[in-house]
Amino acid sequence: MLSKKRFVSILSDFGFKRAFGNKINTVFLKHALQILIGANVPITEIHFEDRVFEGTVKKRRGGSFDVTCTDENGRVFIVEMQRRNINRFIHRGKFYAFKRLDRMVKKGEYKFDDLKSIYLISFLEGKVYASDEFRHFGCIRNQHGELMDDQITHIVVELGKWNKTEDELETDLDKLLFLMKYTDTATVNDPIPEVITNTEWMQHLLRTLELENLTDDERDAYEKDAINTALVIAIEEHDEKERQKTAQMKQEARQKEQEARQKITSAITNLLNEGIFNDEKIAQILSITVQQVKEVREQSKK
Repeated sequence: MLSKKRFVSILSDFGFKRAFGNKINTVFLKHALQILIGANVPITEIHFEDRVFEGTVKKRRGGSFDVTCTDENGRVFIVEMQRRNINRFIHRGKFYAFKRLDRMVKKGEYKFDDLKSIYLISFLEGKVYASDEFRHFGCIRNQHGELMDDQITHIVVELGKWNKTEDELETDLDKLLFLMKYTDTATVNDPIPEVITNTEWMQHLLRTLELENLTDDERDAYEKDAINTALVIAIEEHDEKERQKTAQMKQEARQKEQEARQKITSAITNLLNEGIFNDEKIAQILSITVQQVKEVREQSKK
């Protein structure tokens, strides 16, 4: 598999961290963040932060997200790539953002006058929202759409909705997503698209992602990451099947219970309509409680 592919996929855990989490050269990250938040002013400095909240999450991915960093203005960027289990990505993202917000608040006096902006950026492999847009962003607004708080901004990119060709690229965001998907599918026989070779920050990153440029240790890490990812996918697919199976069994049990109640209700109604049995006798005949009979009698009066 590795011999056929030409690049480390940015959509993989290893590739995403190699692209967005490169602490030695942050040119790509700064360009990408500027594009994702829609800023006109270039980001000049990036400082990486600790990614792990110890003892907070027990799932397989631990308490870590993919990249967290700050710029020269103190703005915080939390960037994650989620290929699976996207149902709760907003809740997990809020958890990370609130943990970071908690560190900003001055303890003791609880001062909120020097809080910096937090951008929670999520790349999703699939589709989540019903709208046609593939990029979503938002803050807290009231029922009239008026801004209530913009300290935390959610930015979500649905890669499953974006499928443009090189000739269809219009924006820098298009170029970024094109590069990400290209590295996931390109083989040694595929020519490098002109849009990449003509864009310096994209071309530089692509060189660092070439499989032949990996050291032996990096190649081992990449292969282990691929194996671990395949294992996680298999486990999660099994868990999802078990969840669906359990949900189906519960649904079938509820349906059977409902059908049984309907039969009892019908039987009680028929006996009541005979007009010759009191509640106690009907309960005895059907092996139910008197209260059940009374409930059906009261319901029939309405």
